Amino acid sequence: MAMARASWKLRTGATMGLVAAVLFVLLASVVASASALEDEILIESFDNPTHTWTTMNDPVMGGKSSSGFDIKDGIGTFDGNVAIVPSLSAPGFIQMMTRGSGSGAYPDVSTCTSLQMNLMATEAYTGYRVSIGNVRLPEGHHASGYKADFDAPVGKYDNVVIPFTYFSAKWNEGTGDQMVSCEDNEKYCPDAATLKNMETFAIWGEGVAGDVRLRVKSISAVGCSAGQAPSSAKASMEKLPASLSEITIESFDNPSLTWSSKNDPVMGGESTSTVEIEDGIGKFDGEVVDVPFLHSPGFIQMVGSGAYPDVSTCTSLQMNLMATEAYEGYRVSFGNVHLPEMRYSRGYHADFDAPVGKYDNVVIPFNNFSAKWDPGTGDQMVSCETDPKYCPDEKTLKDMETFAIWGEGVAGNVRLRVKSIIAVGCTGEVGEVSSSANASMEKTNAGAVSGEETTNAEDKASTERKKSFGSLLALGGFVGFAAFLSSAILNLVRSKKNSYAEVQGAPAVNDLV
Repeated sequence: MAMARASWKLRTGATMGLVAAVLFVLLASVVASASALEDEILIESFDNPTHTWTTMNDPVMGGKSSSGFDIKDGIGTFDGNVAIVPSLSAPGFIQMMTRGSGSGAYPDVSTCTSLQMNLMATEAYTGYRVSIGNVRLPEGHHASGYKADFDAPVGKYDNVVIPFTYFSAKWNEGTGDQMVSCEDNEKYCPDAATLKNMETFAIWGEGVAGDVRLRVKSISAVGCSAGQAPSSAKASMEKLPASLSEITIESFDNPSLTWSSKNDPVMGGESTSTVEIEDGIGKFDGEVVDVPFLHSPGFIQMVGSGAYPDVSTCTSLQMNLMATEAYEGYRVSFGNVHLPEMRYSRGYHADFDAPVGKYDNVVIPFNNFSAKWDPGTGDQMVSCETDPKYCPDEKTLKDMETFAIWGEGVAGNVRLRVKSIIAVGCTGEVGEVSSSANASMEKTNAGAVSGEETTNAEDKASTERKKSFGSLLALGGFVGFAAFLSSAILNLVRSKKNSYAEVQGAPAVNDLV
């Protein structure tokens, strides 16, 4: 009887310990989910769409552009052709859009800093725009909403992140180009009413004749924080002084670094390149060709050497540049970190797409860089997100030592023009830094990009929430395991004592509750 009782208690104690562990882990998961929700707010996911999507083409002066939209296998497919409007002798527009009461409700994204779209183009096109809202300026005739340009990655899905401060209500109705930016005049920045309810959303092919072949997986707002929403997108940019929000690494109208070119020396590589600075522009021209012995493309670089600022409090790298012709093998790297298992590759590496024919800001979060990349192709082998040990470390962000823009792994001509290179999303005092770029990723979210910063208090609160989650998870696991182990040991001892008493013919030890 005592043996049965002890065995029952052993099973019961073990079960209670396991229940305790599960409850703690579930509680920690709830905390983590709540924290994640504050970082990113979903607007649309095409694997489970909540909005009704349609197309609209240029009706102006007999426009002849055409387009179609379809959702299949979790992908929004936007195909069409932007044609010349005969009477205007200029390109028209096409849209994939949602509008009206039947199109679905929009979430409040007024606490967020940026729009993020996961998408790709199957062929290059340089006239992409995105717009939100229905605001109409008194001086406008047809234009409504806030509009921004973007460049779509070709041939691979990626997150395109556009700070809300890049949108403007003052844009040309004929071309779609911004006439006055949000930064130049805050009255044209997205207002709180629009960010609380966009009402309508559209992706455009506009002002550039050509074929549109776009594939969209999701649309979300990122860099979201709890608390009171700013009165407009501009307010988010004004939370910190400009001196803290961005740090200049290089400006080619007054260069502080020494720039040179470097080409593939491996196995008789034949790629060539030149770098020169003229009229405030860094010009990187060259050709990536196949290395004869390897039968695969080599690389070219424009490399900067000199003194680098401490950017360890920043979230992203921003380059203002353009390509004069399309090329798909652009990479950027910084630092000299060398992994023991990698013989040739050094530094942290990331891909980027260069806008063609117009200068624009290309923003790359530091958590998109990785030290684990293939020295033969330049492709990342393990991302920072997958394994934080490959994220840029604090030492490198404090002093990059070297910086390079590459043409790599893709044969073709490189024709790149660079105006400036800066770090954005910078907060706090130098020295109050995270241990790596992965910690920066935890402050906002993996795709949060920008020169639009959260307040120091919000950053601290977000970091503390995540620390609390980690501590709670560890505590939950420890307490649950301890409860299980102690209960099992205690009841095992009781079982042994009672068994021994029975063998000796003595009274059983009193059960302890």
